[in-house]
Amino acid sequence: MNREWATDVAQWEIAISAALAWVFVVMYHVLTVRAARRDPDRRAPWWALPMGRHLMAFGAVIAAVTTLSTLIRWLPASVLTSTWFALLNLALLAGVPMVLAHRVALTWRHNHPDRQDG
Repeated sequence: MNREWATDVAQWEIAISAALAWVFVVMYHVLTVRAARRDPDRRAPWWALPMGRHLMAFGAVIAAVTTLSTLIRWLPASVLTSTWFALLNLALLAGVPMVLAHRVALTWRHNHPDRQDG
């Protein structure tokens, strides 16, 4: 198998993932806000609940990381080797363990509702 072909396919997969993640972030915001406005007694916007905040953060982190990964292919070397780009990359990638740790905490709390320390 041609290695360039595999790299091209992987880049397209990352680009599609970025687009879908951004669609999710926008769609989730719009739909939850609209539902909360229509039925405020039974629905809440995404920021009102821990799981809603988690879903938005998780989607946004995936969108940001995959967007940056997609852009890397077309950015000039002067940008890729700059300090600001390294810091941007570090900041975006730092979001991954943060949202994963949040998911672990939410899962723990959900499965141990009687415990106050988790």
